Amino acid sequence: MYKMRFTAGLTLIIILLYAGVTFSHDYWFSLNRFAFTKGDTLVVNLLVGDELHAEVERPLQKDITRSFKLITPERTIDLLPELADSTLPVLTRRLDFEGLALVAMERDFWYTKMTGEQFARSLKKEEMHDLIALREKIGPKQEEHKRYDRSIKVLLRAGESMKGDAYKKILGHKVELVLLQNPFLLKPGETLQVKVIDRGTPLANKLVKAYHGDGNKLVSKQKAYTDADGIASFKLEGKGFWLIRLSHLWHCQDCEKVDWENHYSTYSFVLP
Repeated sequence: MYKMRFTAGLTLIIILLYAGVTFSHDYWFSLNRFAFTKGDTLVVNLLVGDELHAEVERPLQKDITRSFKLITPERTIDLLPELADSTLPVLTRRLDFEGLALVAMERDFWYTKMTGEQFARSLKKEEMHDLIALREKIGPKQEEHKRYDRSIKVLLRAGESMKGDAYKKILGHKVELVLLQNPFLLKPGETLQVKVIDRGTPLANKLVKAYHGDGNKLVSKQKAYTDADGIASFKLEGKGFWLIRLSHLWHCQDCEKVDWENHYSTYSFVLP
């Protein structure tokens, strides 16, 4: 059975929970396993890092969490009222169902500022060539102010049942990723389609990346642009952990106190 493993170094670095982490780093969910049996205990870790290299594990921060839900074949569970602030890992729960389930969190805006040089480097790293050109046109600032939020999802299965359609649920996050196929039914070499939805509307011509790992490190990565229907396609080259990620940034002329608004989205699953 495939299982994510944590290094001792990651456990120790939890002391850096509130230290400065590069704003462009991803947040993603990792589970103690990805194929469960009814009655098993689910453990969800909220990790922060880059290209599957986890640097920090975050606790539940209720003050900046818009929603935290578990979607099962039978019901949608609002997890926030059940959990205490600063819970670490963010979720530990006995599974009382069979079939597909989705754990999903939307984090509220966080405000940050960067030097003009730092911001330029971040745009280059994210391959946002259109925004690099726009920034040159409107005039780069010595200090750039930005707010960002995050949509974070992970798919799991309890038992052998494929009951439910949690993998393709649209939850109303400002910007979210939605799988169009159930990855538990796919084989290595087959194609997964991922839809990007921006406040209810498909987002076209947007760069999406896919990271494939073995549980400890990055094995391969891909990138694809969404089509007119907001769909990006990835060839799932191997078994193991997969993370789909997106960074959607725009110049926000009407935003108070900031010049830029950024939405990060991740969706993790395992190809069995």
